[in-house]
Amino acid sequence: MPGKKIFEKVGITCAAGERLEALLMMPAHGDPKRLVYIVPLMGSGAVQQILRFKNFSKRGSAILSFEYRGHGKSSGTFSLEKSLEDSKTVLQWAQEYAASKNIPLHVHATCYGNMAMLSWFKEGRHPRGVKTLSAVSGILELNHVIKLEDFLSYYARCNGTIFPSAAEFITSVEQGTIDIDGGHYRNALRDYLQGLFPELHVTRDAFEELEYRRVDMRELVKQFYRLKPSAGVEVPDDIPCLFFYGVNDGLLGLSRPEGRRTYESRLRAAVPRAEIRGVAVDHFGRGEDHDRIINQLCDYFEENDAGRAAPAGVNAPGNPHLVHS
Repeated sequence: MPGKKIFEKVGITCAAGERLEALLMMPAHGDPKRLVYIVPLMGSGAVQQILRFKNFSKRGSAILSFEYRGHGKSSGTFSLEKSLEDSKTVLQWAQEYAASKNIPLHVHATCYGNMAMLSWFKEGRHPRGVKTLSAVSGILELNHVIKLEDFLSYYARCNGTIFPSAAEFITSVEQGTIDIDGGHYRNALRDYLQGLFPELHVTRDAFEELEYRRVDMRELVKQFYRLKPSAGVEVPDDIPCLFFYGVNDGLLGLSRPEGRRTYESRLRAAVPRAEIRGVAVDHFGRGEDHDRIINQLCDYFEENDAGRAAPAGVNAPGNPHLVHS
């Protein structure tokens, strides 16, 4: 008898008719007890996302993630607006799949995926059938990590042109006076991103799995400056939310107490009843609390499968690294 098929590739068609490559990981034993939809990072493939949280499956979860347009085997080109649309398209597929299997749906995100996830709750929109939201090292604004003002110093070194403000740079991008696909811009972008993300594969032509030839770079730069995905987000109180951040996350400035307070304040503005846990990991989830995060997330899914919401703001016991506002 052949063994059980663990991984299943799924093609999901978005509104523009382009194909999103998704991957579904099933529990090794038995039927899935729930579906956990992982909203991906920018530059990440579906396999990378699922393998990072593969131990969810040991507690009975089916795991779903996908690749944004312009990434990997998904078709089309990448932009920030398209990525937000893609995350909602896959949410709809996840809702239908969970309903067809009569299992609860939980949504989890890291880094950029957190912003995409929260954007579903703008202007009074409330996705149906979502049991919980959770995130690890989730960003809340596009400029939380990548700051255009900081990039301009790299551009000045590579090009010799000094822009006194990000607004003037964006105006030049819109007017087409900057060669956004040229060598000076690409060199500056590579140097800047390598400085921010020394662990990642960054070249003149790609950021991890996102190849720049599949990006409308001019639109991306404009959207990065003007798009506000988290503005107007209101997550309803009846959806339990659990957010982890790393107390060793220097990328988000969370290694300092004042950075943690600012982060929690921003998060509570969008999700007032969020349960927030500071843990001993860095931005990439590395550290002594890595396994603890996975176990606490699995506990959270199980507690809320049948709608039994955990009290907001309550720490999990026995973790000396938990930091709360």
